[in-house]
Amino acid sequence: MTRRASTQARPATLLNAGLIGSLALLLAGAPSVEAAEFTVSPTRVDLDAGRPTQTLVFGNQSEGTLSFEVSVRSWRQDETGQWILEDSDELVVHPRMLHIEPGQRGNLRVGFLDEMPQNERAYRIEVNQLPDAAAPRAGAVQMLTRVSLPVFTQYTPGHPGLHLVQARWQQGRLWLQARNEGSRHVSPMPGTLRVFDAQQQEIARTDMTLGYVLAGATIELERPGLGHACRAAARIEFTAEGLSEPLLADIDATARTCAD
Repeated sequence: MTRRASTQARPATLLNAGLIGSLALLLAGAPSVEAAEFTVSPTRVDLDAGRPTQTLVFGNQSEGTLSFEVSVRSWRQDETGQWILEDSDELVVHPRMLHIEPGQRGNLRVGFLDEMPQNERAYRIEVNQLPDAAAPRAGAVQMLTRVSLPVFTQYTPGHPGLHLVQARWQQGRLWLQARNEGSRHVSPMPGTLRVFDAQQQEIARTDMTLGYVLAGATIELERPGLGHACRAAARIEFTAEGLSEPLLADIDATARTCAD
């Protein structure tokens, strides 16, 4: 994976319009924007009893030295699927500071030295680029990169058990609730959402990407733009290459409110 300057997107994260406008004005007044280029491999870590440690390799493709600060967060999801990240010392990550010369590589070692958990645990390794100590070129704006990498630990890799537990229409918007009752996370997957009426005729279809669903977690998804199907909808179906069979749910008619 090659990274340029970027921001980490998390569920339920909104950028303030004023902040975006200020950033746009700042960049508009700068003669140039300097962004680091580097690679990371692999982009996720899976640890189990047979492989309690793994090494991430960072490659510096920039012209200057790159420095990164590394931290670890435990990762879980609340009842709607929003991420909850908390400081954690359960993972051993070394070094916590990376300094990589141009054209060189740096290794980040990740390990779980305690007894591997029977139930999967999830973490995020957050790698934050530090400002270049050298004086920047006159008028240049330095864009700093933040990378968040998932880590999963389990004694023996389990299996996900994803299903839809509810589908309801509120104010013309379709809300879905999905739960992973398996022992392993569900990775993000693009798919197709289809809406059927009581006669099993398809009345709406849209693309939908299902995000991470950690083991034992429940997430909520909102799908606007399907209001025309609200009154006749009886069942929904989600299909994706990562699923062995479609996810199905009947529409909760008692909670249905369609937009006028």
